[in-house]
Amino acid sequence: YDTEDKYYVFINTVSLYAAKTPYLPGGQGGFNYNLSPYVPGVTDNSECIKYGFVPADPGQIQTVNGCEYMDPNPIGSLNDRGHNYFLSKNPYKLISYAVFGESYYQITDNLKATAGLRWTVDKKEAPRIPSWLLAADTVGYPVAEVVEQEWREPTGRFAIDWKPDLAFTDETLLYASYAHGYKAGGMNPPAAGIVCYFGCGGSSELAQKFLEAVHPKTFDPEFIDAYELGSKNTLLDGRLTLNLAGFYYDYTGYQISQIVNRAAVNYNFDSTVWGLEIEADWRALENLRFGFKGGYENTKVADGMKAIDTMDRANGGKPDENGISWILVRPFPTLPSNCILPTWLFVGDTPWSAGYVPELVDVGQRGTGAPGPCELAYVLGKDPGTGLDYVPNPTTEDSAVGSMPFHPDYPGWDPSTAPNNGAGISKDLSGNELPNAPHFTATLTADYTLPLPSDWLMTLHTDLYYQSESWARIFNMEGYDKLKAYTNVNLAAIFTNEDAGWKVMAYVKNVFDKANITGSFLNSDDTGLTTNVFMTEPRLYGLRVTKEFAGGPWWTGADADHTGPYPLTIEVGGMVQRQDAPYDTVVAQSFAGLTNGLNEIADIQHRDLDWGDGRSLKLTWRPGEGGWKVSAGVRYGRTNSATHPARAEYESAVTACAVSPSHYFFDLICNPASPYYNYNHINEYSTLDWSDASARDREEHTLADFTVGRDVGLGSMFSRSEISAGLRYGEFKSTTDVSAQAFAGWDIPDGWFKYDLSVGDRRFDAAVQREFTGVGPTLTWEAALPLWTSPDRGQFNVDWTVTAGALMGEREARFDGLDQLAERAGQAVKAGGSWPYEVVGDPVVYALPQTRTSDATVPLLDLSLGLSYDAGRVNVGAGYRWERYFDVLDVGYTDAKDGDRTIDGPYFKIAVGFGG
Repeated sequence: YDTEDKYYVFINTVSLYAAKTPYLPGGQGGFNYNLSPYVPGVTDNSECIKYGFVPADPGQIQTVNGCEYMDPNPIGSLNDRGHNYFLSKNPYKLISYAVFGESYYQITDNLKATAGLRWTVDKKEAPRIPSWLLAADTVGYPVAEVVEQEWREPTGRFAIDWKPDLAFTDETLLYASYAHGYKAGGMNPPAAGIVCYFGCGGSSELAQKFLEAVHPKTFDPEFIDAYELGSKNTLLDGRLTLNLAGFYYDYTGYQISQIVNRAAVNYNFDSTVWGLEIEADWRALENLRFGFKGGYENTKVADGMKAIDTMDRANGGKPDENGISWILVRPFPTLPSNCILPTWLFVGDTPWSAGYVPELVDVGQRGTGAPGPCELAYVLGKDPGTGLDYVPNPTTEDSAVGSMPFHPDYPGWDPSTAPNNGAGISKDLSGNELPNAPHFTATLTADYTLPLPSDWLMTLHTDLYYQSESWARIFNMEGYDKLKAYTNVNLAAIFTNEDAGWKVMAYVKNVFDKANITGSFLNSDDTGLTTNVFMTEPRLYGLRVTKEFAGGPWWTGADADHTGPYPLTIEVGGMVQRQDAPYDTVVAQSFAGLTNGLNEIADIQHRDLDWGDGRSLKLTWRPGEGGWKVSAGVRYGRTNSATHPARAEYESAVTACAVSPSHYFFDLICNPASPYYNYNHINEYSTLDWSDASARDREEHTLADFTVGRDVGLGSMFSRSEISAGLRYGEFKSTTDVSAQAFAGWDIPDGWFKYDLSVGDRRFDAAVQREFTGVGPTLTWEAALPLWTSPDRGQFNVDWTVTAGALMGEREARFDGLDQLAERAGQAVKAGGSWPYEVVGDPVVYALPQTRTSDATVPLLDLSLGLSYDAGRVNVGAGYRWERYFDVLDVGYTDAKDGDRTIDGPYFKIAVGFGG
């Protein structure tokens, strides 16, 4: 299983902020770019991004205070690099396989044992890609790391069934069972990247610890030991069925999901579940039936289980184990989680109006963008009272953020002493109940049947469902998590005519139109801790009409003695396939001329495709005794490649000058063309050129065949030898996604300046879709050679199929994306300084969006060889299939001619004959 989930949130105010900020005149807001007015669909702010198209570093704290890259594309064709929207991007790959078996042993006539074993292997791979809302002067969503996990687990069950002969029952089954089960663990989506408004910098190691306290990177597998004891009984001459069961489940690592840090995060909790179930069905009268299903369930979280409740991080303000009470604090919106701080930091003695000001209210300077107390304490590791590193009884503070003047005797506070890195206080969950586990559930049903004229019956049906109180979350918080008990009533009138195969049902669901909350989940802090609820459906009226087509022997296969061929055969199949799928390499004109191995776009293409899967359905009709047949079938297959990333770096030497650009001797001393050029002020240092690229391929095909043929009778050695002619429809799709960016990097040491600098920013995003659609004639020979035959047990055959033909249609290749080179130059450029480079002319955008088409005749050859087993009207087969389509996708990025497609791999099929 290979997929990539993307979750977007588009926020108009964020886009407005990103669009307006760099264009403020006269240096407002710290900017002085005076760029052209914003143009929808065109503007991306690439002119003012200081360091080119550099991705955000997941290990560093990013800032909002700068130039935000905007995705200029409409929603239907986003480039997934913009920081003016929220994007959670989660690629995921799973490989899972198992071998299992079950055996049964009849100990005595009425005692049977069942034993089963299973061996499961699960492999998971997930690149972790943080979201980067409003991260300035960066572009895109880099992969922070790739997490690989693997589990190899045995599971199984054992059961005993006993059928005693009891005097008070018609029939009784007593059973006991034990089962050990397993569900794989996995990777939680990454938390948002750390972004501060202003005044944050350096490593995000502390912030990651703060977020991971409620957002673990991975979650463990879940295991269960399940015990069950029960009885199934028939009484009162078959008029009463009564079933009883008791169960006990012991969970290790029970998986529960919550919304945290803008992602669905899974946790593990040990717990136990036990309960009783009863089921009864009583036919009181010939036409009156009652039913009852009831259950009791008791759940308990194991002792010692703890977790942070994001709805109550401060534990209601109650003192912790050290006697300290805590208060909830909201950070700047780019930090997704709230934090907690000691309550005493907010208790002061400064008069303000009629009351007192909480001491930390001015930290962050009320909207100026300076770091607030959450950022100071848990992102920067500072004492929020001083804005500096913690020292006992401090005497100095950072005047921009500190609030120590409000505390004449401020003792100082060390943020490293906060529980769970400031994310909240862990609640003891020992003895809590599991979510959505009511103690009592019950269903009552009643059916009354009346005969009607013309062989019709009418059944009046009603059912009543009851569910007792339960909890929506594992924290069992009174006033928030409690789900009320509720009932639901349904009615139906069912009209049936079994001989004619008709059934008509008129129904009303939720007769009393009650709006019952059946579950809920809590959203993350930055949504204001909103809650989504699930509810019962409103009152629904409906009419359902069903017709069963049961009749003559042609449809039902009533002639049980006939061994075929059958008038109608339905065949389903599957294939584990690989594809040889060459194509014309996608190139980037903007990358032309890159040396030092930086242009890796071509090298990462043409990688081996993963094994894929195919499936098929075929219908065959034989109208008479003449051996003729008409067949129609369809096959679909797909093959993916993994994402192939590549990064290249190259260090080069650059010279810089130590004279400030504002100095009047700058041009004389630092300009190599000046007669006063002074090498004593020149230094040589290394710069880093780099490129990032990735490519991903996908192949799909759909093939449909319509054939007419007959058995040509090639002697007694063949059990089947058929020649068919027909038409084949073919549709092939080949998708290539390539993304790359390169930057001739420069990193000028503080205090050194470059008089003349030229840098090229290269961006390349290409989505290439190659398609062929055609139809043409085919000629097929199908044969079966018997290997072993038994009148009672069936027949083994060697099967083969040879198909040749040609498809005539149209090839089309569509290239879409962006291929851009922006040459940038600068004078008086300083790393991290206030003299950004300027664009030299307009960026060069190479013509990438284009469509090419051509007519084509595609020869084809399709071969298969396998074994099959005939057992009456059922045929099971397996083998190997190889097929080739010549020049089916040869419309390329250039005029190169390639595009053969070879599809091969093992197949399996099962066919069932109907009629006689």
